Amino acid sequence: MKNSRYIYFGVIITLILSMPSCKSRKTDGDDIKLKNYSDQELIAFMTQSNPTCSFVKSKGNVEVSFRGEDFSLRGNFRIQKDSLTWVSLSKSTIPVATSLISKDSLKVLIKAGNKGYYLNTIDKINELINSDIDYELLEDFFLGKAVAFDYENDYKVQKDDNLYLISSEKSKKIEKLLRKGKIKDEPILYRCWIEPLHFKCKKVIINLLDQDAELTVTYDNWEDTEQGIFPMYAALSLVTPLDSAALEVNYSKIDCVDKLSFPFRIPDSYEPIQLNNE
Repeated sequence: MKNSRYIYFGVIITLILSMPSCKSRKTDGDDIKLKNYSDQELIAFMTQSNPTCSFVKSKGNVEVSFRGEDFSLRGNFRIQKDSLTWVSLSKSTIPVATSLISKDSLKVLIKAGNKGYYLNTIDKINELINSDIDYELLEDFFLGKAVAFDYENDYKVQKDDNLYLISSEKSKKIEKLLRKGKIKDEPILYRCWIEPLHFKCKKVIINLLDQDAELTVTYDNWEDTEQGIFPMYAALSLVTPLDSAALEVNYSKIDCVDKLSFPFRIPDSYEPIQLNNE
């Protein structure tokens, strides 16, 4: 079905996908001498650097590459922290799709072409795409946080090119495991690079050895608001033996607000959409 590509884009969003007084702030830390911090000290700094607002809205240009197709869209995003993410996509002012993602479900409303809707649980989505994604990964990405980071875990820490590298294993062991593809003891390898000025995440690489898959997230072009520092550029890529996907968002505005609505109404004329592999 033609509209399946928009549904799959909604799935990729789940993987993955300014205050008036804000100003650009350098976060590369090139001139900062890195101190020796433990993993718990770095985790505390990272926690303090995370946005404090409960509601965030943003907009920007979205570039997507998926299954040999490229999309250039305009995106509007609304987030209720730890609860909901709303995504509205358009092309040349023409509405394309609206998605509402929660911890349990994905809802997609197709507004272009053969109009319709798609509703499913996150568990079913994971089954369809042979993955283990969750809502927190999506929200972390749109808030510029270290995606899938376990703040209660123990990590290895080292310095890497003026950044702190916090990882599940030491770099040499990770390189060895990636070469051998060992999965018995370490099915997931996690690496996160932290800049030393505000302790914001610049890059995350997650290797799922049992699936031979790699997820990479990068952030850049930070702006400082009264309630946190947000990246105005965010990119995500997923590479598997059978497929690959990439998502880039160049934000033009990010706001912390007091309250947001998350409109999602299915018109009576819309028909349900089923994916090819369902």
